[in-house]
Amino acid sequence: TGRRPLIAPSVHDGRRGSALIVALWTLLLLALLLGSLAFDMRVEAAVASFRRKRVRAELAARSGIAYAQWLLSQRENVPAEWVPEQMDEETWRRLRRLSRNGALRDLAVSLGGGDGFRLTLEPEGARRNVNALGEDDWYEILYRAGVPEDRWDELIACFQDWTDADEDHRLLGAESDDPFYVERGYSVRNAPVETVSELALIKGFSRELLYGGPSPYADGEELRGIADWLTVRGDGRVQVNAASRDVLIGIPELADADADDIIEAAKGFDGKPDTEDDGFADAAEFSAATGIVNPVVLQRLSFDRERFFRVAVVGIADGVEYRVRAVLRAAGNPAAFEWMEGAW
Repeated sequence: TGRRPLIAPSVHDGRRGSALIVALWTLLLLALLLGSLAFDMRVEAAVASFRRKRVRAELAARSGIAYAQWLLSQRENVPAEWVPEQMDEETWRRLRRLSRNGALRDLAVSLGGGDGFRLTLEPEGARRNVNALGEDDWYEILYRAGVPEDRWDELIACFQDWTDADEDHRLLGAESDDPFYVERGYSVRNAPVETVSELALIKGFSRELLYGGPSPYADGEELRGIADWLTVRGDGRVQVNAASRDVLIGIPELADADADDIIEAAKGFDGKPDTEDDGFADAAEFSAATGIVNPVVLQRLSFDRERFFRVAVVGIADGVEYRVRAVLRAAGNPAAFEWMEGAW
C-alpha cells in the first residue's frame, strides 16, 4: 500500500517521561534548598559580623569614656606653656581648655582598624540648674522654647508644687490629688527633681517641651525643647566659659547681642574657637573682654573650678555606632555616677 507501518508506543517511553519529570522536580527542590541554605548562611554571617562590629563599637565608646576620665585627671597639672617632652601639642591644647572650664565638642579620635570614637566633654555647669530657677528664669526659658505666654504661670506653678515640701495647692498648680496625677497613678515628688527627664512627669510638661516637637499648647507651632539647657547640679550659676548661646540668652537681663559678644570674646586673643586660650579666668577678665558689668548678670555667671562634667561618646566600628553618656565627677580620680548606653 506504500504506507509505513504504525509503531505502538512502548510502555518504557512513558516511564522514562515520568522519571524525567521526577528528576526535574528533585533538581528544583534541591536548588531551592541550597538557595535557602546559602541565604541563611549569608544572613547569619551578616548578623555575626554586625555583632562583632557592635562589640567593637561598644569597646570604642568605653575607650572614649576612659579617655575623658584621663583628661579630667590631668587638667589640674597642665603647664601654662607646651612642653614637647611631656605630651603632644594637641593633647596639651585639650587639657588647657578643660583647665579653663572649657568644653571639648565633637572630638574625633581614631583607634585604628576602622575603629574610633567621637567625644563631647562639657562642664555640667554650662547648663541651668532647674531646681534653682526663679520665675524670671522660667519666663525667659519658656519664651525661648516657644511656649505661649498664657501657659507660663500654670507651668511654673505645677513645677513649684512638684518640688516644694508640702501638699498646699498654688492657684494654678497641681498636687498629688489633682486628677492629672490620680489618673496616672503617681504622686508629686515634694522635693527637687533628680533628673531633667523627670520634668516630663509634671502636669503640663510634655515631652515636646523637653525635647522639641509639635506644640501641644498651640496648633501648628513647634517647641524647641529645653532639656539641653538644663541640669540638676550646681548652684544655679552658669559656667560662662562653656555655655551655649541658647543657655546664655535664657539668663534674664542678658540680651541676645550680649550673648553673641560673650561667645566672641570667649575665643581668646587668637579669635579662634576651641583653642587653648578660650574662656575667662575670672569676672574681672570677663568684664574687660565683654564690657558687661551689670552685677545682676555677673551674679548669675560662674568662673569657679568645675566639679562635674557631662560626657557623650559615640563609638564607631566600620560604620556601626554605640553610644555612651555619663556624668563624671572631676575631682581626684574621675568617676562616673550617671550612666546611659546603647546603640540608639
